[in-house]
Amino acid sequence: MFSSFFPKAAKDNGNIELENKKLEKESKNEQEREKKENLAKDAPVKYTSQIAVTGLSNLGNTCFFNAVMQNLSQTPVLRELLKEVKMSGTIVKIEPPDLALTEPLEINLEPPGPLTLAMSQFLSEMQETKKGVVTPKELFSQVCKKAVRFKGYQQQDSQELLRYLLDGMRAEEHQVSIFVTSSH
Repeated sequence: MFSSFFPKAAKDNGNIELENKKLEKESKNEQEREKKENLAKDAPVKYTSQIAVTGLSNLGNTCFFNAVMQNLSQTPVLRELLKEVKMSGTIVKIEPPDLALTEPLEINLEPPGPLTLAMSQFLSEMQETKKGVVTPKELFSQVCKKAVRFKGYQQQDSQELLRYLLDGMRAEEHQVSIFVTSSH
């Protein structure tokens, strides 16, 4: 009834009610955030990762190399596969993650080449919890033998290093397979 006589007052009351509702909602959100923060502060921090984190020595402008190696050292399938690489004729069974829809893989391993062996040794060193810093000199040396472009201790592209490393390991595997197959 008053709104027809005082349209501006009715409109102001509607705006005030809307503002009050916004403030109430913001206050509730703030309280919920505080509860969550307090719960997070009180709860003990649990680390479920069993992966060792180890630093790498810089061999002279080799940050590109170290970045790739840190990533590869945290790749579980690669670590597991290369753990078994030292023995000829070893059959490795790789189980997929729990939620994966793939079947387990069985791989017959041949003796490794020098690059693959250096990579295997490197990954083993990276997983040793006693080591604070790993110096990947042998692995870097093997990479440089396969791809001379990395030899000069100049800045390089990480993706290119990864490609040369994986291609080099694959080439060693292929050479060993051809040798083993042709010798029978």
